[in-house]
Amino acid sequence: MKRASLAAAFAASLFLGSVSACIAADEARASEERLLGSADEAAQFAAYQPFTRELAASGSVSGSLDASLAAAGVPAATMLEARQALAGVLNLDRDVQPGDRFHVRYEQTFTAEGAAIGIGRVLWAELRTKAKGTVAIHRFRTHDRTERFWLANGQQATPLQPGRQHGHDRRADGIGKGKRGDQMTGGGQTDVQVSRQGG
Repeated sequence: MKRASLAAAFAASLFLGSVSACIAADEARASEERLLGSADEAAQFAAYQPFTRELAASGSVSGSLDASLAAAGVPAATMLEARQALAGVLNLDRDVQPGDRFHVRYEQTFTAEGAAIGIGRVLWAELRTKAKGTVAIHRFRTHDRTERFWLANGQQATPLQPGRQHGHDRRADGIGKGKRGDQMTGGGQTDVQVSRQGG
């Protein structure tokens, strides 16, 4: 009898030991995939059934611009690039005051269940300030397939890239024909002609 129970205990320990080893291996694999990514990320992404939606937010500034945008539902990470472009035109701490208005249109990718994937992209943003008037930025894709923010007057609003000369005229030189990232004009992207202005 003792031999049978000893054999059963030994068999149970072997079985449970292999199960715990499998669980540990699965946990290690999951940790590795979280850290390094997995070989079938494209298939996993497709399984989420992603779709992109355009969202808009408007409001007035009460306190800081960042807090007001967050209260309107615009994620801070989504506004990062647009905020840098606006900071090239305005002093966001001094020129934006309580009562100023903002409008933001951005796109965000979601899963079929409605969970946001990644960071949204601002398509256009507008600030109506008492100090500097209305400042609007629009995302355009130039002929070299680089997306940047531009002001309504054709000047580049995105900060200069490292290594670029500060004395260079930042007007819409070399744009020619570009794609407008905002799709408000009715489905699909619209071709936009931007004329070159003399220096």
